[in-house]
Amino acid sequence: MGKMIKSFGLFQDILQVKIATIVSEKDNVTIADLRKSVLPQPETSPEAFQEKTGPDNLDFDLDLDDTGILDETNKELDTFADFETPEEHKKSQADKDRKALMDTATELEFETGTLSLNLDLTKVIYKDVDVPRKASKKKIFTETKKQFYEGNPPGMFSLSYLKREDNSYIGVSHEGNMELLEQIISINRMLSKKRYHYSFVQPNEIALINALRFNYEINHQDISAIIHISKDYTQVTLTQGYNLLTDLPLINEGHEASDLINTVISRIMLERSHIGVTSIQNYFICGEGLKDAMIEFIKERAPEANVEFMIPKRIYDQNNNLKKYDDKTLAEYIIPIMLSLVASNIPGTSHLIKVNFLPKQLKEQQNIFSINYLGFTVLGLLLISGLISINMYIENMTVISSTNIEISNIRKQLTIAQSRLENVYAMSDQIEKLERNLERTNRYLGNKNQWHYILEEISRTLRSNPLSWLTSLRNDENGFRVAGITNNRRNIVRLSEIFPQAVVYQTTKNEIEGQQVWNFEISFKYPDAFETRRRDRIRESSDS
Repeated sequence: MGKMIKSFGLFQDILQVKIATIVSEKDNVTIADLRKSVLPQPETSPEAFQEKTGPDNLDFDLDLDDTGILDETNKELDTFADFETPEEHKKSQADKDRKALMDTATELEFETGTLSLNLDLTKVIYKDVDVPRKASKKKIFTETKKQFYEGNPPGMFSLSYLKREDNSYIGVSHEGNMELLEQIISINRMLSKKRYHYSFVQPNEIALINALRFNYEINHQDISAIIHISKDYTQVTLTQGYNLLTDLPLINEGHEASDLINTVISRIMLERSHIGVTSIQNYFICGEGLKDAMIEFIKERAPEANVEFMIPKRIYDQNNNLKKYDDKTLAEYIIPIMLSLVASNIPGTSHLIKVNFLPKQLKEQQNIFSINYLGFTVLGLLLISGLISINMYIENMTVISSTNIEISNIRKQLTIAQSRLENVYAMSDQIEKLERNLERTNRYLGNKNQWHYILEEISRTLRSNPLSWLTSLRNDENGFRVAGITNNRRNIVRLSEIFPQAVVYQTTKNEIEGQQVWNFEISFKYPDAFETRRRDRIRESSDS
């Protein structure tokens, strides 16, 4: 049995919070719980309250002083003593919502696992960033910041970047506060001295692309449209393969809008022509208010495309726990499920995008307060390892120093050897030159008796083939040519075989004094000079 790891994914949609709890053990992942809670209403400042609840905005008659504040000395207001003002009502509702979220945190025991949260997509911006392909991480971040904010200093912001498979980069920026994170930290302070462990803060688009990477096998050139429907808006993310291509402008219509899916598809058709996308191979739908009719509508508009709800296909539960959730529910919770999964570090998640907007200060605080007795043990081991490493470093430096001396000596020897090698190369060049001269001399000497050899061979062949004679012998451009007469046509073949590369140009049949004869003409290449010389030596030696 491996160690059980619990992870929570929290997705904020306006004031609604969807929470997915997964439990992982080695490569087995269980969806333990899916539920919703509510964030408290944002607190309103006294000035804002006074502005909204002045005399012109009250729908009942009350005595107010010059500042517009209720005059508490008026005896006639006793009948309104138990009346709840809008500010009190809002505060009361916020307290109820906070209590509901606190009850959820207590029941799920947030302190027993890691928490991953989403970022409000209205505060996230994506831009293609022009960065050299082999730039360092620091250079990439510097260029990303420059291209996002040059000439326009930002307020409170965070930056990160994504790298596509073609080595191009996309910058990701988030500005403003993180309301969900602040609320959870506040609840942690009220509920428990044990600090919650925050793992990731990621934009919705990143969680959706991770869902695509983890659960689906698609072609790397396929264009996919991920349609996420929220309470008040709809978001369309286009990907190429498993990489973010672009995010389309938000559609300000939520799940309750009539004919929503028609609006979404019309927007996709409009925007895709602007970015050069000719067709979309996959449509994935997720979020609020999902209906089978949405899939049927898209299939009618794009019959060749794959259309389905985006669900966590690869998550396997040994206890068949997934059976209690239908596809629409799983697609509704796909973002919090993937937020919790990315923090689990189970095998098979290394390819998921780990972009993290968790504030640096919070990361450092978690590292400080996570040191318990086990942490101190680990710290002690690290110190011991450090001392051992320092000792090994000193020993290695000594070895390196002696090695450098040996390298210096070898370099000196190489310099001497290089000089000798250059002399050898010079001698080799001289030898090659002498060999070429010798070859030229042999060729000239061999050509000296060429015609003597040629005439001997022709004469020998003619003697062997009687009634054959030559009428002419002359040089041509590449050798020499002979013409003659024979009474036996086969003699022409025999004569053509005495020298290499012979070509028989013509043979004509004639009569001489009633006898049939053949006129012929043959072209020869000059014979090998060395062969001529060899035969001369044999003849000379036999004569002596």
